[in-house]
Amino acid sequence: MFEIGKKVVCLNDNAGTLSGVKKLVKGEIYEILNISDKDLFVIPNDLGWDKSRFRLVDEQWAENILSKLLEEAKVESMQLA
Repeated sequence: MFEIGKKVVCLNDNAGTLSGVKKLVKGEIYEILNISDKDLFVIPNDLGWDKSRFRLVDEQWAENILSKLLEEAKVESMQLA
């Protein structure tokens, strides 16, 4: 569920241009600044973008991956010593 302050990743930057300036970038992570019924506002002082363009960033997944990588590096370091 989208909430103000949560991180989202852009899935669709097609037509993500306003006044000739590229505003959305596919794969880029944004913070939700505001929400309407249909749109997310992720760029300060900008129009909202349809919610379907984004998905929530799974921060727990990222934390788990980082922990696993750190543990593997620790084991590998101990094996080299």
